Amino acid sequence: MRLNETTLVKSLYCQINSNESTQAVNIAKKTFGEQSAVTKLLANKSFSNPSQQDWNNITASQQFINLIESISLVGQLKALNKHIELPLDTMLSSFDLMDCQVVLQSEPTAVLNESSKIGFKLESKKIGGFAIFPDRYFNSDLFDKIEPMINQALANSYAAGENTDLINTLKTDAVEVANLDTALQGIKEIKNAVIAMNPADAMQLAKSINSDKLGVNGGVYFDIPAITNKSILEGEKLIFDLSKLVLAQDPSIVIQQAAESFVVDMTGQPVYLFQENKKAIKIVGYTGYEFMTGYKATLVKG
Repeated sequence: MRLNETTLVKSLYCQINSNESTQAVNIAKKTFGEQSAVTKLLANKSFSNPSQQDWNNITASQQFINLIESISLVGQLKALNKHIELPLDTMLSSFDLMDCQVVLQSEPTAVLNESSKIGFKLESKKIGGFAIFPDRYFNSDLFDKIEPMINQALANSYAAGENTDLINTLKTDAVEVANLDTALQGIKEIKNAVIAMNPADAMQLAKSINSDKLGVNGGVYFDIPAITNKSILEGEKLIFDLSKLVLAQDPSIVIQQAAESFVVDMTGQPVYLFQENKKAIKIVGYTGYEFMTGYKATLVKG
């Protein structure tokens, strides 16, 4: 499969070109082959209580999530591999434990009490929107050439929305301090620290310390990982302990043609799909991210 091709968008093509007499799965067999991932996906559609065959759906969703994470803040954070991953909407306890202790001969072993509030549930959140494409993009003579662009456009849009919401979530109740040094001193395990900032601020910070290890694409600030994204306001730096951040273990993505006859754009104007020869594609993701109970990030302005 070429770069920026995904099974979900191939299934979208099949659904758009199907009708009552030609099922989407038959379009998939004819276009992509009987053993293709998209053919297997369309033959089995349930995400709940998955059978062995239903794993095709989950695999297709994960494939698109991987594309999103290659350009998203969540992807950058996961690459550092210091976060916690938990299933969505599941009440858990006893995973944030106190430090183990030396056990002396004939002495009882200490109970590892929860060091934060017992009981944690990573709430799922829904992120999505409509993308409008011309009908001709889904014609058989053009789709193969245009598919990577459709995938990238959908992934970019989703990642931008997720990035903005992630930063707003992490900034909630953040403690503001005067400078980076003070912020870093407040982290118990400084090796778990992460700095998130706007690309322009990263460039300015790199110049101020004469560093070639930090720039608009991130890097390190005295060996502390720095991630960058334009969703972070210029002049703000968010510092936090990545080991206190919980990310969804089981995010999912759904892409499908909208059933509506018209949709409303961001200016409030209706887009009449049939009359304007356009398709409205709905992309919806279910994910989650939040700090462990009681933890707050640190914010530096200026």
